[in-house]
Amino acid sequence: MELRHLRYFVAVADELSFTKAAQKLKLAQPSLTRQVKNLESELGVELFDRSHNRVSLTEPGRRFLSDSRHLLSLAERNAEAVRQMKRQNEPHLKVGYIANRPYGLLAATLNAFRKHCPGIAIHLHDLPAWEQIEALEGRTLDIGYVGSSPPRHPQLHYSPLCSEAIVAAIPSDHPLSRKSKIRLQDLSDLFFIDITDESIGVSSEWTIEQCQKDGFDPKYLQKTDKLATALQFVSASLGVALIPAQFSSPGHNGVSFHAFDPELERECAIAWLADNRSTALQLYIAVATEVARNASGSRILSI
Repeated sequence: MELRHLRYFVAVADELSFTKAAQKLKLAQPSLTRQVKNLESELGVELFDRSHNRVSLTEPGRRFLSDSRHLLSLAERNAEAVRQMKRQNEPHLKVGYIANRPYGLLAATLNAFRKHCPGIAIHLHDLPAWEQIEALEGRTLDIGYVGSSPPRHPQLHYSPLCSEAIVAAIPSDHPLSRKSKIRLQDLSDLFFIDITDESIGVSSEWTIEQCQKDGFDPKYLQKTDKLATALQFVSASLGVALIPAQFSSPGHNGVSFHAFDPELERECAIAWLADNRSTALQLYIAVATEVARNASGSRILSI
């Protein structure tokens, strides 16, 4: 008796039809009928009652069906355990990133890595920065694109991978809107709007740090987790917002976008567990660093 005989028997028992079971199994019906008869001969019992032009299970057949399902389920679990073991032994890399961000550099590094290391599987996980940090600490993630102001942990290594330009969103009727470029200090008398969405990623901590370098503390009017809402506040002359240049597309009524002079940039980092000696990880870091170095002089608008 082989597992295939049990599968044939269960298929006929489910369909109560040799014709339908043969179609489901993609077998010729005479072959299926013969295989089931061979099984019955080996067991010494009839599993099906074929009288009255219909197929039904006999009492021994009902008992054997329950046992057969259990054995097939056990066989599948064992097979999956072996497959899982094989997958775990294969080289792989688990990469985290913040959802909803345009990942120009991430895509470029993944393409370069696949060409350089085609035998290493890559698994992507969209997670907020703090969840990436937890996953890195728990060793369920190998490396994370954690943005510009990730939670810091002494066991992790952080490496700036690129920088992106930051611009100011200003009410279009404000006098500053007539300037092509502004200084950060020009905003010292205005209220700031804090955008908490990690897909935008200009955190209040980073903004405060930059403003303090210019000699003032920013005044915050409101928090919102949506860029659209923040720009509505700006349009209503309720304040200004700092956003990555990639989000400063025209078409927002009542809002103008302005670069800074001197240029305001933030670094975007990758992070990994310092004692993670994975060969796949080390190869990926090398490839990502090289791609970032070659991409517009390491100046990338998005990671």
